[in-house]
Amino acid sequence: MIACAIFCNPILDLIKGECSDDWYQSYNLSKDGYQMYDADKNNDLFDTLINDPCVIRLPGGSGQNTARMLAACLKGESEVAFVGCVGGRKTASGPELDPYASVMKETAESIPGLRCYYDVSAEEPTGTCAVSIAKENRSLCTRLGATAKLGKQYVESLESVWRTAQVVCVTGFFVTADGPSMRRVASTAHEAGRTLVLTLSAPFIVDMFTADVKFCAKLANILIGNESEWEAFRNANACKTVQDAMTCWTLSNQDTTTEFGPKRDEVLTTGSDVDHPPTEHPVSALPASGLPDTQSPSPALRLAVCTRGDQDTWVTLLTQDGPVSATFPVPPVSDIVDTNGCGDAFLGGLIAVLVQKGTAPGKQLALDDVAEALGKANACARLILGTNGFDFRPEQVQ
Repeated sequence: MIACAIFCNPILDLIKGECSDDWYQSYNLSKDGYQMYDADKNNDLFDTLINDPCVIRLPGGSGQNTARMLAACLKGESEVAFVGCVGGRKTASGPELDPYASVMKETAESIPGLRCYYDVSAEEPTGTCAVSIAKENRSLCTRLGATAKLGKQYVESLESVWRTAQVVCVTGFFVTADGPSMRRVASTAHEAGRTLVLTLSAPFIVDMFTADVKFCAKLANILIGNESEWEAFRNANACKTVQDAMTCWTLSNQDTTTEFGPKRDEVLTTGSDVDHPPTEHPVSALPASGLPDTQSPSPALRLAVCTRGDQDTWVTLLTQDGPVSATFPVPPVSDIVDTNGCGDAFLGGLIAVLVQKGTAPGKQLALDDVAEALGKANACARLILGTNGFDFRPEQVQ
């Protein structure tokens, strides 16, 4: 059984610790911050790192991180499929991966239950991120490489894989590889009755690829992002607040020919007897254009999640009685080492609980279920917050 199929851009993280000033100068790296790889300035940075036995090599990229954590949570009881594009070449005997992809695939698939379905491109090398660490300084240098080369035909050839998955997760970053394929995956998953998860991924994804994000959001059962990503989604849909946008989305039907935005002037938030009862978020008057007038008698699964770092997580869940908005506290974390990837781990834990509960588009969730999923999600995020990079052992995941 395939528990989940995840589409995103695979990146190999190469992490070098105790970097000297000479290291930064030799490769024209800033001591802190993020930069895109420039072959003229950064020289043979990645070749040097891949051949350094002291360098930590980790499969990365948002969706691949989530796939690794999800597979660890499921303990190999069902398959997690990850789809993306790496460097290499197609041969008569099958794909031949470049050295970066070979390392990445071997490490990723060492987690029981995870299988990587890599398309290969001879035009670009595997996407890679150099992480240079010196005490409190952290420098990231990224080469996107083959991530944008995922072929439409390859995605279609895997339809028998992802069409049968219980959950299909499309990250917003997938749109940078191929927008039409992102729409096809979302549409097919919806038509096949699969639970569709969409991550907003980054504000620029919502801003630059608005039409694709809106299309997939209309079909999604679960929409997740952090506060800045939801703010971009709010702005793209002319809602007044993030809470408005979350509520509006849960109320919208799954007709991609209509615009987003409800025809209700007010949405009532109901109570609950769970341990963390919902906090009522005032919902401002909303524009009268956009959302279809009717809701089906049995509303589709709709769960909106907004993570806010160490602040309470906002959730809006569609129930038989309408949307319920709730806040869930985030347990305090001490000794934070690195925040990169904690959101990816969070999603892996959340999907794991949904899979175990047999989630389906027509199956309603209770707030108790959401509370359990968020508890697992926070535990997974907490594990990654204590490491440099997305570095963990499957046995560390409870």
